[in-house]
Order: sequence, then C-alpha cells, then structure tokens
Amino acid sequence: NEIHFLFECCLYGDLRNTWLTNLCNINTNFNNLSLENKLKFMFENCARNTAKYVVNCFNRRKEVIFSK
Repeated sequence: NEIHFLFECCLYGDLRNTWLTNLCNINTNFNNLSLENKLKFMFENCARNTAKYVVNCFNRRKEVIFSK
C-alpha cells in the first residue's frame, strides 16, 4: 500500500531519509503531524520533491528486480 511504500519499506530507507529531511527543513513540525496531515502537506507543498522521491524509489525497485 501507499503508506508502506512512502514511509516504511526498508528498500528505500536511504532515499526516504533524504526526502524526509527536506520535508522537515520546510516544515519543522512535519514529524509531529498526523499521517493524514503529512500526506496533505507533501502533496500540497512539496509535490515536486515527493515526485522525485517516488521516481527514485521506482528506479531502485527496477534495479533490484532486473539485477537478478
């Protein structure tokens, strides 16, 4: 599901840390937001940054799948 993909999957941990650091720099209260408000903030205020994260994750996924 989307929550696992964005916030939990260990395959993307390093990418996620970079992305979340950027979000926290924009909104220092980001970590204290509810999940619903995090999603709202991400897509309303950081759509480009979030899109780059998603593309990077899909590229990582493709590398893992096709390297076998």
